[in-house]
Amino acid sequence: MQDGQINEITLKRFPRYYGASAYIENLVFRFYPTPRAAFEVYEDGLVEGVAGVPASLLPNVWDNETLNLYTAPVAEMTMLYFNELISATVPFDSAPVRRALLYGLDRQALVDDVLLGQALIPATPVLPGTWAYTTEDVPGYPYDPAQAESLLRSAGWSRTRVTETLRNAQGTLLRFDLMVADEPTDLALGQAIAAQWTTLGISVTVRAVPPLALGAALEGRNYEAALVHLMAPGDPDPYPFWHETQALLGQNYTGFRHRRISEIIEQARLTVNRDQRLTLYREYQQLFMEEVPAIPLYVPVFNYAVDVRVQGVQLPPLMRTGDRFRNIAEWYVLQRRVIVSER
Repeated sequence: MQDGQINEITLKRFPRYYGASAYIENLVFRFYPTPRAAFEVYEDGLVEGVAGVPASLLPNVWDNETLNLYTAPVAEMTMLYFNELISATVPFDSAPVRRALLYGLDRQALVDDVLLGQALIPATPVLPGTWAYTTEDVPGYPYDPAQAESLLRSAGWSRTRVTETLRNAQGTLLRFDLMVADEPTDLALGQAIAAQWTTLGISVTVRAVPPLALGAALEGRNYEAALVHLMAPGDPDPYPFWHETQALLGQNYTGFRHRRISEIIEQARLTVNRDQRLTLYREYQQLFMEEVPAIPLYVPVFNYAVDVRVQGVQLPPLMRTGDRFRNIAEWYVLQRRVIVSER
């Protein structure tokens, strides 16, 4: 501990563990202020691994022949929220407009260009790979700017020149702010999203704010659109986020209200049988992607850079980042072979 901060924790092998004894005797966690600082410490030879490598550092890892990179999806989903409570200024209460925004978004390009491919694209708001996730009868939204423009025209938004911003019959321009956390990756994502929507004739201004300010804006419904990171448990319970009773004071920050979706959420909470719950959650996902109160943008992957001498590492899907140690008993460290000469 230094200056009241824990900077190192050591775990020792438990000698009376009921299973096979682990090969590694001690596991030392060292904490650094930033991923870059941790990577620099690795280059100095003081650690054997760096957890949570961000996209900005991946080229450094790929260029380092002494590192293996392990990846696994994590129980988190990044979404684009639309505030339906401000429909007087921005038409986010219109499902066709929300669908148009999704059709007009090339999510794969965002993942490839901004996240360097280190994310999965979900088809629904439920975490992919979990028991409740399904794409059966769920509307799909491939990148289709022509379909996006058609939906916007049908909703009453048009322009006379491709360089113009869309406007409705009253002359109101289709423009809004996209709020993001003041963090390099989120800011880059926000700018890339705004650039894509601009080609549709939508004027988007990216507003970068501190994470705490973003949270306060969501709670106060004081935003127009926002880039939001959510924890996504393996056993979903959408009640806090999408039930209609949470639209004004709860965590349903979009203000979305849909009676049938709320009924499904209520029934799923009271149902024990998993097959019956799956049927309910299938309908929930179908309706959610028809209404699109928010855009499921991507599921991040956890990047774990480990020295090549450390073998046996396997990463399962991670409900928590600590799950990367699930098979720690099978890890081992290759020792340098020393040839001893006898006289």
